[in-house]
Amino acid sequence: MNNNFGKDFKQLRTSLGLTQEELGKILLISRNTIRNWELEIRTPPLYVQKLLIEKLENLSKSS
Repeated sequence: MNNNFGKDFKQLRTSLGLTQEELGKILLISRNTIRNWELEIRTPPLYVQKLLIEKLENLSKSS
C-alpha cells in the first residue's frame, strides 16, 4: 500500500461505476466512512486497506 489509499480507493470505486452509497452497501459500511477515506480525513489500518483494495479488485474481475 502506498500513501494514496484514498485516491486509489476512489479510482477503483469509480472504475466499477459504483457510488459511495452503493459501495457502502456492498461493504456494510456507511457512505460517510467511504467519503472520509477518499478525502483522507481518516484512513483504515493498513491490513484493512489491503483487504478493501483486494475486494474492489475482485469485484472488478467479476463484472
